[in-house]
Amino acid sequence: MNIRKKALNILNKVDEGEYLLDLLAKEEKSPLLYQITYGVVENQILLDEVIKEYSSISFSSIEKNTRQVLRMSLYQILYLDLPEFAIVNEGVELVNSRSKGFTNALLNSFAKEKNEILKKINQYPLEIRYSINPSLYKMLKDSYNKKTLEKILKESLEVDDFVVSIREKKSEVLKTLKDNSYELEEIYKMPESFVVKNASGIFDLEEFKKGYFTVQKASSSLASIILNPQEEERVLDLCAAPGGKTAHLSYLMKNTGEIVANDLYESKKERMEENFNRLNVKNVKTTFHDATKFIPEWKDSFDKILLDVPCSSTGRLSQYPEIKLFRTKEDIERLVKIQQKIIKNASKYLKEDGILVYSTCSILSEENEEQMKTLKKYLSHKKINFYNEGDDFIKTLPFTKGMGGFFISKWKKKK
Repeated sequence: MNIRKKALNILNKVDEGEYLLDLLAKEEKSPLLYQITYGVVENQILLDEVIKEYSSISFSSIEKNTRQVLRMSLYQILYLDLPEFAIVNEGVELVNSRSKGFTNALLNSFAKEKNEILKKINQYPLEIRYSINPSLYKMLKDSYNKKTLEKILKESLEVDDFVVSIREKKSEVLKTLKDNSYELEEIYKMPESFVVKNASGIFDLEEFKKGYFTVQKASSSLASIILNPQEEERVLDLCAAPGGKTAHLSYLMKNTGEIVANDLYESKKERMEENFNRLNVKNVKTTFHDATKFIPEWKDSFDKILLDVPCSSTGRLSQYPEIKLFRTKEDIERLVKIQQKIIKNASKYLKEDGILVYSTCSILSEENEEQMKTLKKYLSHKKINFYNEGDDFIKTLPFTKGMGGFFISKWKKKK
């Protein structure tokens, strides 16, 4: 199957609700496949706007498969340095016989009018230019000024930072990375975390296979650092998959005590255990419970809890571009209710004077600052001393190097 046909199949699955990153993980690595699929999903609303403007028939009457081919081909014409005749020809080959003439004419128009189209795009409203659905755009617009909002949306079109966290033999790992020509950037106040540019082949390094370093956003590492688990404590990672934060907790605890790594889906067990085995994690027990349901045997039994709740993932738009297309206010309201149920249960699992860290990879106040009101019903708020003395919380935005969009707050069990 050629690359463009693979891209078409993947894009159709994204439209049906699957995550692009998960779909690409099942394919052999192909830069062109990544470019086309990410490019189309990141820019879908924009591409549709151009197609509507140039099409001789209404957009809704264009057959679904043909519509996807038009998006793919238009993206390549506008943004990839590829022969236009090849883009047009392969696009026409991917549609059914009834649509070939229409597709050929439209794609040739795009190629002919390329420079004019690019000029028009710069005049489109922000939400179309950056392809974000009206519901989510309004929520972000209500939370951020125009300058910050545009920086957030611009970042959604950038390549996501590839971040490694070094767990053992730091000098040896850094030497190996530099000897293999990997370019490293330090991350503010996170001495074990580095942005790696051109990370191709990094998983083949012996130091990775031995678990000396792993791939993890610095903000995820920071959540564990703020929790600050101690040796021999009993710790709960309530929404743990795929296990990266759990493994970091184990590292901080020097593989002592016990960590209960819980997730809703037992189908994620194999991936979690692969991570734990590679990183030599020995003190973890995996469980699979619905975190919205109270677990009586956990009552008052944990010294520390990491509560990285299910969220909108709006701080990870460059990693999950389909969020811009499909996430709505109704989704956020549903997630907020789930988070509230989980918070209530988690508060009951803490021992007296136990510590809980609440975190999300969301940049929406509804899931973060507003959710602190729920946390205050059950727990006492604690200041965080990390970036500044006595912060109420830590909130990073998607353009924060190595961090992405993330929120962290800290809490203590009321006596």
